[in-house]
Amino acid sequence: MRRKPRLLVCMIGILVTAAAVSAQQWPRIERPADGVTLVYDDYGAWGGASMGTSHQTKPDYHVRKHLDLSAVPQSVFDRAKQARLLVYMAAQDYSWNLPGVEENGLDENFEIAVNGNVYHYRTSDVRGARADSSGTLRWSWQQFDVPLRDLVRGDNVIEFRKSARDEPPFDDFIYVGIDNTESHGHSEYREGEADWTGSQLNSINATGEYMVRVAFLESEQLTTSTWLPGEDRVAPMGYVDATSVVRDGMLRLRTDDYVKVEFDPDAFDPGRPMRITVENVGAAPRIVVTDEQERPLDLPLQPVGRSFRVDVPADTHPDILYIGAAEVADSFIRSVTFEYSEGFTLDPPRVNMAPRISSPAGRRVSQPGRCEITEGGVTLQDGAIQCSFATRPALRMTSLYNNYADAQMLRYPEQTHLFLLEIAGRRYGAEDFDVEVIGHTEDNRGFVASLLLPEHDLRATLEVALADSGQLSMYLAMANAGDTAIDFKTAFPQLGGLAISGNPADDYYMFPAWGGIIASANTSLRTAYGENTAWWQMIDLFSPDRGAGMALRC
Repeated sequence: MRRKPRLLVCMIGILVTAAAVSAQQWPRIERPADGVTLVYDDYGAWGGASMGTSHQTKPDYHVRKHLDLSAVPQSVFDRAKQARLLVYMAAQDYSWNLPGVEENGLDENFEIAVNGNVYHYRTSDVRGARADSSGTLRWSWQQFDVPLRDLVRGDNVIEFRKSARDEPPFDDFIYVGIDNTESHGHSEYREGEADWTGSQLNSINATGEYMVRVAFLESEQLTTSTWLPGEDRVAPMGYVDATSVVRDGMLRLRTDDYVKVEFDPDAFDPGRPMRITVENVGAAPRIVVTDEQERPLDLPLQPVGRSFRVDVPADTHPDILYIGAAEVADSFIRSVTFEYSEGFTLDPPRVNMAPRISSPAGRRVSQPGRCEITEGGVTLQDGAIQCSFATRPALRMTSLYNNYADAQMLRYPEQTHLFLLEIAGRRYGAEDFDVEVIGHTEDNRGFVASLLLPEHDLRATLEVALADSGQLSMYLAMANAGDTAIDFKTAFPQLGGLAISGNPADDYYMFPAWGGIIASANTSLRTAYGENTAWWQMIDLFSPDRGAGMALRC
């Protein structure tokens, strides 16, 4: 018998839930919110900054999208008050990286044509556009108004291009996102004198669909909120800072005192006007609103009784509101009221990366570390953790109890396989192997199991043991017990069905990619490992409510 050992690469399997998608006619029509009808033919799976985008800097680089609205009911057209294009895109100035070109910011133009009707925009109109070498390129769903009369209940052709009115050098880029997961033949690209083609969607042969959608809105979605000094901020405020203290429900502003409000760009629709009313006692305060490039907007201050009002026009992208002391006397701020449009967005809500952490719901118990092997099972426990395994009819983890969280973390044991093995497209877990023999480790703090997969004459040695307090160590070795060479892939360790909070959706995880992802929302990660990305082999799962969790590292 010839044995052929294999070197295994430890990796962490991250399971990301996704809704099953059944085959149906494209484009799809949905109502994601009351009064909103959305038409789309992409999955929203952006393909990244290379294969997942156009790279448009010259006017002869065109991309276009076809959206057939034939299936949209006439009643939707009749009820709609407005229509919008939703485009997953980004923009940036690149003059800072071009030799011989003076850095000039976002100073160029682009066009969107819908069925031949051309709308003109500045690159600075793209929310979050990168204006210089600082910061990162921000991708998001941008919204552009489209007159309802320009849309037809049939094929709609939507084209994106840089404006020919600009002069070289062309140093501003616009990027239209591409979903590479599936192609429906509704996206086309052309550059220079070439003909339109759907076989590639950028100059490096990307395929898929441009992420361009149409939304019909039946109302303006207007709302009003009022902030009172000393109380929590209200939308659309993202951050507020004041240099004076609240007395009698008012903020006294004198000399260099001020109130600074940073707007939350996801809380309001920058394509709609906003009205800001400052209720004041005393001298008129100084009120300034700046845009995303920190430029003050030229806005007249309108007195209304004891209040002062500022009307911010649509598409000016307000970023910061300053309320300063008057030059001649004190100002006393009683309230700030915002009238604005919430709008409609496809961007996911922001994740709170610093949730409030409770004290541990449980505690460590007085228990020396030990491993007990019985007929049909194994239990490992110490003062912080208890872990159980069934050994008949196969090896499976059945319990993973965290004493600090006072919680059973293995909520769905059938989703844990300990390790995964793929041979010729078929996957196997530890439960698919026969248990040949099982015994204690040398220090009696764990067990060693010899497992055999008869179908392929493949033997596995799995060791699980208590390490330091509250820690389990796991080791896996694979060996070919037959005479035929076998190619296989392995994911180890594999733990699934984990939950700590009463509601699993409230659990957080930390994964150290791009500096760290801390979230309670699903994340999809895919990259070429090594050259440009280093995914540390560690992940943390914790419950803010129960004040404890677990970490896995390889």
